[in-house]
Amino acid sequence: MILTSSNEAELVLGLKHKYVLSSNKDSPVVYLVHGRAGNFDVMWTFRKVISESCSIISVQAPLNDEIGGFSWWDIRSTDAKTDQLSGAETLRNFIRTSINYYNLKLSL
Repeated sequence: MILTSSNEAELVLGLKHKYVLSSNKDSPVVYLVHGRAGNFDVMWTFRKVISESCSIISVQAPLNDEIGGFSWWDIRSTDAKTDQLSGAETLRNFIRTSINYYNLKLSL
């Protein structure tokens, strides 16, 4: 069953997300990350090719996009490179924090 993040989880982790956690905490974690104007629902189509033994977390970008959905950086920004790096940092922090929050093991 796909669960939606609680308000507490969003406060701690900083981003809305949906997830399925494996009962085996040593199972790999797969992060689903959408592109411009997406949301945490659009990537679930890939679930059919991910092993059922994996935990899956689909994260949603924090910024409303002018064409709908959400984006990782302000598309209209005059300093797109800095905004893109900020979006990448936000995602990196989410991944690091979610490993501890959900008591998962990161496998590389």
